[in-house]
Amino acid sequence: MCFSSMTIIDPQDYIPAATIFNHPEHKYREAPGISSTQIKTFARYSPAHYHSRFLEGRKDLKTSDAMLLGAMVHCLVLEPDYFDRRYFTEESLGAYPDVIRTVADMKHYCQDNGLPVQGVKDELAKRILAHNNTAPLYDLVKQSRKESHRKVVKQSMMDTAREIRDAVFRNPDAALLLSDGKPEVSVFARHENGLPIKCRCDWFRDGSGVCTDLKTCQSVSHDDFSRDVAKFHYHLQQAHYLTTLQQAGHEVDSFLFIAVETSPPYLCQVFELDRYGSMLAQGHYNRTMEKLRQCMEDGEWPGYSRRDTEELTLPCWFIRQVEMQS
Repeated sequence: MCFSSMTIIDPQDYIPAATIFNHPEHKYREAPGISSTQIKTFARYSPAHYHSRFLEGRKDLKTSDAMLLGAMVHCLVLEPDYFDRRYFTEESLGAYPDVIRTVADMKHYCQDNGLPVQGVKDELAKRILAHNNTAPLYDLVKQSRKESHRKVVKQSMMDTAREIRDAVFRNPDAALLLSDGKPEVSVFARHENGLPIKCRCDWFRDGSGVCTDLKTCQSVSHDDFSRDVAKFHYHLQQAHYLTTLQQAGHEVDSFLFIAVETSPPYLCQVFELDRYGSMLAQGHYNRTMEKLRQCMEDGEWPGYSRRDTEELTLPCWFIRQVEMQS
């Protein structure tokens, strides 16, 4: 069952086997179902972290520059038509020739309009707005952009995001993968253990048998990105996406990572997890889903350990270091 955002979507539309194109991200996040982020949090940290973040709603509000850059690259590559609606630079405010930015600008405005020119910045601003409440004061123009939910970014970050975008499309395999299909496709299904699941594919072309995911990273060398997959549990994401798509009735058996570096020379590489890694990922995923189901059934959400007190072992590298000094 497929929908478009042009259709009014009711809660009952989020049923297993539903696929929604042009689905706003905030609506996907609010929709029922266990997401890839949720299952990675459960496995990478602990059931307690899952419960705190997704059941109690205690969100992690930290947003790093790396996360912001990654979001910008995703938008430029996957949804370029939306980019200018989501991001702008402070420098771009200079594109408004009549913007009143400095105290000197304010005094010039007051003088040109027969208003007193004495006073500090706040006093001048109030005087100008009393005369014309639509006057293009810099701070107000900037605030109105923020209130439109557009993020303010530095021009240097904007330039970097565009260079990374160009690097993705310079890779022939990446460009081919992104040449046909749909971005940000929301899919809803049910895991074999009965839990509702959902995923949001970066890029998906139904009938191709392939789901594509875009990752920004520090290095696309084989060993470095392999470590990223293990560290950030991307293998669980792969298993979750493939399971959700297959359970929703899509014939898909391949998951490809388009990995691109965030610093010059912005190398880009397409990766596919090998057969053994994929098998390992699927097993890990199913076991994690079963542990999650058990926690939901029991109502118990342990932390890293079920013991209140446990013996602490020093890291092997530190033990070797101390032993070599003795």
